[in-house]
Amino acid sequence: MSDPKRKIVRSKLSKA
Repeated sequence: MSDPKRKIVRSKLSKA
């Protein structure tokens, strides 16, 4: 959990 923001971005890309 070094970059929680990055995780959110990945979640958005996965949804796309």
